[in-house]
Amino acid sequence: MSAPPSNYRPLAGEEFFLLAETTFGSDEQASVRLEIQRNSAELEEFGGVDIALYQVPEPLAFLRAQSNLHRVKVPAKPQAEGMANLLRLSWDKIWANTRFAWKRLFSPAARQATTAAAPALKTPADLLTPTRLRHPRAYAPLPGLTVVDRFRYPVQRAKPIVPPVDVKLAGSSSEFLPNNEGNVRVPLGQREPGLYLVEASVGKHRALTLVFVSDSVAVSKNAATEMLVWTARRKDGVAVADAEVVWSDGVGVLKSGRTGADGVVRLAASSPETSVVFGQDAAGGVFISENFYHDSEIYNAKIYAVTDRPLYRPGDLVQVKFLGRDFKSARRSEPIAASELVLTVVDPAGTEVLTRKLRYDAAKGGETDFRLPATAQAGGWELVFTRGEDAYGAAFRVADYVKPHFEIDVVLDKTEFKTREAVSGRVRLSYPDGKPVAGALLRLTARAQPLTMVEGELRYGGQVPMAIKADELKTGSDGVAAFSLPAADDPSRYLLSLLAQDGAAYRVRTNKEILIERGATLWQLRAPAYFSLPGESIDFRYTAQGAVEARSRPARWEIVRLEDRKRRDGVLGDGETARLNFPEAGSYTVSLRDARGNLLAATSHWVIGESLKAIPGSVEIVFDKEHYQAGDTAQALITFPQPVGDALLTLERDQVEAHALLKSGAAWVKVSQVAPAQWRAEVPVREDYGPNVTFSVLYLANGDYVFQNKGLRVTVPTVDIALRTPRERYAPGETVSLEVETRVSGRPAPALVNLGVVDEMIYVLQPEIAPSIGSFFYHPRRNNVRTTVSLSFIGYDLARMPGKGSAPVRRSPSERGVKVLERPRRDDTDTAAWWPTLITGDNGRVSVSFRMPDALTRWRVTARAMTAAGVVGQQTRHLESHKDFYVKWTGPTAFRAGDRPAATLVAFNQTGAAAKVQLNANGGGLAVRRDVDLQPGANTIPMPIDKPVSGDVALSLAQGGKDLDSLRQPITVLTAGWLSERSQSLELRDAETPLALPADARDLRVNLAQGSAAQFARIADDLLDFPWACVEQTASRLLPLSLAYRGLPADSPRLREIAQTIATQRLRLVQMAGPEALFGWWGPTTSDSAWLTAYAYYADWHAARALGL
Repeated sequence: MSAPPSNYRPLAGEEFFLLAETTFGSDEQASVRLEIQRNSAELEEFGGVDIALYQVPEPLAFLRAQSNLHRVKVPAKPQAEGMANLLRLSWDKIWANTRFAWKRLFSPAARQATTAAAPALKTPADLLTPTRLRHPRAYAPLPGLTVVDRFRYPVQRAKPIVPPVDVKLAGSSSEFLPNNEGNVRVPLGQREPGLYLVEASVGKHRALTLVFVSDSVAVSKNAATEMLVWTARRKDGVAVADAEVVWSDGVGVLKSGRTGADGVVRLAASSPETSVVFGQDAAGGVFISENFYHDSEIYNAKIYAVTDRPLYRPGDLVQVKFLGRDFKSARRSEPIAASELVLTVVDPAGTEVLTRKLRYDAAKGGETDFRLPATAQAGGWELVFTRGEDAYGAAFRVADYVKPHFEIDVVLDKTEFKTREAVSGRVRLSYPDGKPVAGALLRLTARAQPLTMVEGELRYGGQVPMAIKADELKTGSDGVAAFSLPAADDPSRYLLSLLAQDGAAYRVRTNKEILIERGATLWQLRAPAYFSLPGESIDFRYTAQGAVEARSRPARWEIVRLEDRKRRDGVLGDGETARLNFPEAGSYTVSLRDARGNLLAATSHWVIGESLKAIPGSVEIVFDKEHYQAGDTAQALITFPQPVGDALLTLERDQVEAHALLKSGAAWVKVSQVAPAQWRAEVPVREDYGPNVTFSVLYLANGDYVFQNKGLRVTVPTVDIALRTPRERYAPGETVSLEVETRVSGRPAPALVNLGVVDEMIYVLQPEIAPSIGSFFYHPRRNNVRTTVSLSFIGYDLARMPGKGSAPVRRSPSERGVKVLERPRRDDTDTAAWWPTLITGDNGRVSVSFRMPDALTRWRVTARAMTAAGVVGQQTRHLESHKDFYVKWTGPTAFRAGDRPAATLVAFNQTGAAAKVQLNANGGGLAVRRDVDLQPGANTIPMPIDKPVSGDVALSLAQGGKDLDSLRQPITVLTAGWLSERSQSLELRDAETPLALPADARDLRVNLAQGSAAQFARIADDLLDFPWACVEQTASRLLPLSLAYRGLPADSPRLREIAQTIATQRLRLVQMAGPEALFGWWGPTTSDSAWLTAYAYYADWHAARALGL
């Protein structure tokens, strides 16, 4: 017999993941996370994971030397296996073989007698057990680092990381992902402040990570050109002075410094997208935080583009004005230098329709106009214009719309409705001049859809709303019709559809949505300040937001204290104010109710004192006003959820504009304590704070941090524009004189003014797309400061065999889809006047005039102004064009020879009373003169024509010898047979050459041609007006047009007209493209043709070159 073999073999180990997620204080249990395959036989044989904990003697130098602090690189020092296993195995073999040798020397009887006398000499029972050899560490201690601890952690027996038992998050991964048995946390014990390196290994597999231990925390506020770092104690937030701070971009050190007595250091450098701040305090604690920066607000040249109106028909003229400022900061700007703009018009399909260059003047801006193609596609169109390398955009919409000739307004009897309560209201119809539409017929359809609330979000309970009522109504003399709908048993959404007709040619439709148990208030409740002292009486002012009935006026007030739900109420007195008293500190809701108990208005109010609590984990900041003027003092009430040791107060926008500590204040802020967890801050408002700055509060407590931002809005100067006319109402054809006056801070100021007069009905169909000029240039600025705290930093490593590479990591950004909202459309003269560039004088005034179009409607006058200093303003007012009587031709205007049409006229009477007028119709085959009785509203008058004649029909209404209205309507009479185009070629030899023509020939045209070029021009001329429009003929039109356009001088009077024709025909050609951009004879419905595809592309190439695309 001999000793058994040990079956020992060195283990290579297996891959595992090592992760450090947070930083630790010296009184906390430090740990790292380790994830490995738990049921591994090799891991069981190895006995766990070898952990070596090192302290770094020179932390900052070590961190500077690392290129990636998330995944540190420290070369390993492999070590030989050693002699321990060999000696143990040799001893066991020698001992076993020695016993077996003595066994062979002595007889069994002698051995039995000996062991009977000395039992200790018996052969051990485990003599034949294989020697248990221990797998040694594969790596020696790292040189230059202090070994703090080394141990083998049995991860195969450790408790895995699981979510807390009492935490249930709906939809979280803990509900549908199994717990990983090999995901464990390795404890490292409490450690003194410093930087530690953790080395974990299983066989040859090795991973490293860093552990940061510090009783100080670094709060970093990252801006474009600097980094502000505040160091404070982890437990109570008291500032820590004399801490060394390093700002690095991973390649080198951007800046370094030491914190002052307030714990703050400001490091000036251009901020990269990703950077790291690390440092060491006087106690040796090492902290680190990663910072991500991107510009939320970029200051550059802003160009405001506005069209004369937001909605157009195909073929309409679009007029555009450009105004710009080059912003250097939130408030400071200067005029854009004279330059060239390149404008590209893009249709809804993304096709570039037109490109045009224009000059931008530093003092007057830029302006241009272009005509839409006659085949312009309906939808949203874009204006893309570039200046140098910068691209900008604007938008307008195109539709073949019909303008509504009256408005429908749905007024509900209550601001909100509850379940089991009838829904009622009124429909008010009015013409553009404000007069009621009497006797109009309305068709009402109501549908209901149940609602539900899912975790505070409004959801629709069903996909298809169910019809609940259909009714027909008629308006009275006041243009009003009442309606009522059945009560809803459950919270619902009512969809109300109304179709109205006043006897004219077109009907008008509108829709209204009513939410049961949800509604908007008709009253606004305000207090002079948002917070007050206990026992102080506050005057709350309530004002009506529109017309209200007497029964809907506030009758009672109600106060609810949110901390304990205590409720007080009382009766309102006369007037528009309510004086209310708040005896206790806390958060309150103040509401007003009518006599029936319906809620009309509500607001929040805070009372200073210890009882006022903030939500745990938050800071509540309340300013006493919403807006401030320069020179005001903004008062902020700051409420913490608990008493704090200190806090960092900052004003932020493009950078940290100012900073202070809560308990010491600064020149820019005065701070006083009003309760143990409540403070009042007074901030003098400067002009350069406009249009807004961010007031930020951050505090540290118990190893965590909380910060809150609050916007402080400052009113910026604006141009006050006054628009004056001699009167409010004009008849069509009259001259309207309009005076524009611009003032800044109450004083006349010269300004550049853009002025337009547009039919108000356009905005009924399509609200203004362009933002107001004030909100475009001086919108609330975004905060460019990013706040990070050194409480967490992820260091990780994947343990692999030495020399085995890892897969590269690549970011995959996702594309965000953009939803386009479609809107309806409308007719005739829409833009009455447009002045892209008006300049007011030193007295701030300029006068213009225009002719009121022959359209009865309400006109919106919009003025936008900009001064040389960049102060902007916008104002609108309304004018009316009105006639008591007017006539409208509603029948067809084209007839064939031999027709006996029955034309139709509609005469409108807007006086409100019946009237007798004289109707005259002459021309076009009519010779009518008769008296007609006109009832209020629309009156249909048949007008038969025995023998129509091409020409103008002169229509007029008169009363008592005075003309009331007149209209010239052209009509056309075509021949009974179809006309076809013919051409003849004649050779001119004698003084006279006879020309034989058919008897019904018309539109005769003679071209003289000599030579091949003239003959080509003649054929090309025929192509331009070919009556059909297939792919071949559309392309054939484009070729001669493009060649002719490129040969015209820049000042040719027909240049724009030809450009418009090219754009229209090119757009038509593009729309006839089939799948894969192939062409057939008549578009996508016909088979593809290689010849037509090539011909179409050739014509498109010429057209695009001509248009500069």
